[in-house]
Amino acid sequence: MKSQPRYRRGIAFLMIVMSLLVVVITGMQLTLRSELADRRAEANRERIRLLERAIETVTASQSARWTLPLDELNHVRIVVTRDPDSDSVSAKWMMGDRELDAIVRRDRIKTEATSPKE
Repeated sequence: MKSQPRYRRGIAFLMIVMSLLVVVITGMQLTLRSELADRRAEANRERIRLLERAIETVTASQSARWTLPLDELNHVRIVVTRDPDSDSVSAKWMMGDRELDAIVRRDRIKTEATSPKE
């Protein structure tokens, strides 16, 4: 009979350790999820910055379409297209035939050419 209280203390200790382990694992999981979300958001912001720079880079040209290769091995590129009917330029981040991201901005050259001069 004396071994039973010791057995109960061992189970209680094991339950405390397991509860603490669950709390630690949950905390680590939340931290990792937060870090991954931050990295994903930063990658998206960087992609948008690159698309905006691609538009700025090609706005001086009069061509209607440009393809800027980023990674030829994986077929990653930025395709910049000037819409002849409107005053907009679009940039698309492409991987193969898939569009991963896209932005549309006003075409400064066309806007400046059509704006009234004072």
